[in-house]
Amino acid sequence: MELTVLHLSKKALPEYTFAFPNNMTDVAKLTNILEYLYKKLAYNIEENLRLAELRDALLPKLMSGEINVDDVKISNNMLSSSEE
Repeated sequence: MELTVLHLSKKALPEYTFAFPNNMTDVAKLTNILEYLYKKLAYNIEENLRLAELRDALLPKLMSGEINVDDVKISNNMLSSSEE
């Protein structure tokens, strides 16, 4: 298979090889790892968006005193991450 890149001449790139795995088991393992990482990334992006919305809604109310948190008690369990 030949690949043409319009903005590069054949002299612009040295010869190179692209390694393909010898068996598809390696590809399947890599696919599983990458799929997990992609899902984790997507989850983290969604969670960050939700947390930013909560911050934007709550911070002005906290700053103005509309919401008082003086009596709120936070345990160590509430501070640890639930999604790992």
